[in-house]
Amino acid sequence: MSNKQPTMNAGSERQLRLADAAMSQGRLDEAERICRQILAQAPHSAPALHTLGLVVFAKGRRTEGVALVSRAILLQDGAISYRRNLCELYRRMGQLDDAIRIGEQAVALAPNDSAAHFNLGIVWASKGDRAREAACYRRVIELDPSHDRAWNNLGAVLGITGDDAGALEAYLRAARLNPKHAQAHCNAGTMLGEQGRIEEARKYLEAAIAIQPAFFEAHKNLSALKKYTAEDPHVALLEQYGRQAERIPPEQRMILWFVLGKLREDLGQYDSAFAAYAEGNRLKRSRTAYDEAAQLGMFERATGGHTREALAADGGQQDATPVFVVGMPRSGTTLVEQVVASHPMVHGAGELLDFERALNRAGVNLSVAAATGLDDVAWRAIGADYLQTLRRHDAAAPRIVDKLPMNFFYLGAIRRALPNAKIIHVMRDPLDTCWSIYGQLFSSPIAFAYNLGEIARYYNRYAALMRYWDDVLPAGSVLHVSYENLVSDLEGGTRRMLDFIGLPWDARCLDFHATPRTVKTASLGQVRQPAYSSSIGRWRRFEKHLGELQAQIEPGYPYGLL
Repeated sequence: MSNKQPTMNAGSERQLRLADAAMSQGRLDEAERICRQILAQAPHSAPALHTLGLVVFAKGRRTEGVALVSRAILLQDGAISYRRNLCELYRRMGQLDDAIRIGEQAVALAPNDSAAHFNLGIVWASKGDRAREAACYRRVIELDPSHDRAWNNLGAVLGITGDDAGALEAYLRAARLNPKHAQAHCNAGTMLGEQGRIEEARKYLEAAIAIQPAFFEAHKNLSALKKYTAEDPHVALLEQYGRQAERIPPEQRMILWFVLGKLREDLGQYDSAFAAYAEGNRLKRSRTAYDEAAQLGMFERATGGHTREALAADGGQQDATPVFVVGMPRSGTTLVEQVVASHPMVHGAGELLDFERALNRAGVNLSVAAATGLDDVAWRAIGADYLQTLRRHDAAAPRIVDKLPMNFFYLGAIRRALPNAKIIHVMRDPLDTCWSIYGQLFSSPIAFAYNLGEIARYYNRYAALMRYWDDVLPAGSVLHVSYENLVSDLEGGTRRMLDFIGLPWDARCLDFHATPRTVKTASLGQVRQPAYSSSIGRWRRFEKHLGELQAQIEPGYPYGLL
């Protein structure tokens, strides 16, 4: 936050500079004392009131801080920096409507002030209005093309709204403008990795770490793209941070432990890897709200109204475009999508929330109630709603893959809304699946993933639900694919999947790792390599630590595929 001062007497100006310096160095008591000395002599000094407001806000007296900055604005109405800062104070308090009101006053009074537009953009980000947020950053860039933070933030908005090419260009521009902008380098590297440009991705992520060695987000994203060796300089660096972990803020410490788990596992240090994963999961679970009873209740509601008789009808939309790939997280769904989407007649759209949102718009929400009481007209409307959204991802592809693993909740609804849609269910050995979940810090909200007992109970309910769907859905509705079998016989498994979704054989599917498409899941590193079997039986490396998991998982691989 800035502090542009009007003309004051030389002594007050000198004192205020001392207060600003003390505040910037964290000596808040000293800064407050100096401001109050100025105000004792000049009670209506807007600059002193403004600085004092920022100081007491930083000391936790937020309401008082806002009141002081507001007084400064009344005394010196034209000070745009005061409004910019008040806008930010309101944002930090969560009073977003007040922040927007003050921010819009600032840009109206100073339409060419790039900082005012930037502050307002951050408020719109907090509000979730991506269009207005992007407009603010574009205005900043129009006024100041060298504003690297605006380019970086614009990249984030574009990525959220699906413009991956625009997002990457914005991140790269930010990194070029400011070679010391660690977040821009990390963002560019992460997106390059998602697009399969692995060597470029590593370069940018390593640059982010060189700029900011304790940038654990960059370490985490880099760890997905490489296998650590004893000679890797990051090993000693990360282990050094591990020895100092208690000094690191919990959110960053949590990321560090997951990275150390991956690093130690790569080096074959399985006991210490488990300890790192366990600590990372403990920290993540302590910061994650999870109502297990409510979550498991969704499995009960998922089957509501979906009887064998109801699912036998073909009353929904007859379009055969959608291909749903479902299964537990870390079960191989990303590999299946990448293989199928390497066919020239298939578009892989990634993990979409579109079907759940179509249900929600029709009043169906499994967090509240079962999908009962809908007639064929309603199901056709849900199907039409979903198809309209799906076609925005590709207007012409004969098949579009929707790879949201948890769509397994909605297989009955999918059948009734879209009876010609194809469903591929991917399975992996239960212990490998559950352990792989536990070893992953997800970017998406998967609340059950950070406790072995909770993972096991969730898995058991998932397996029971899939057995229910297999019993009541018409024969041939679902193709069950074993991850292990697919890896061991890629061509045979791929032929089965292409036959199931009604497409001719195409050998390009076997070169899935070379397909140039964006992959945003935790498996983005794995699908850039040919099929490999080294992750099969991964849980056995940690077997002596997994007694709780082994005791709770129901025995037997679902459907007898192994």
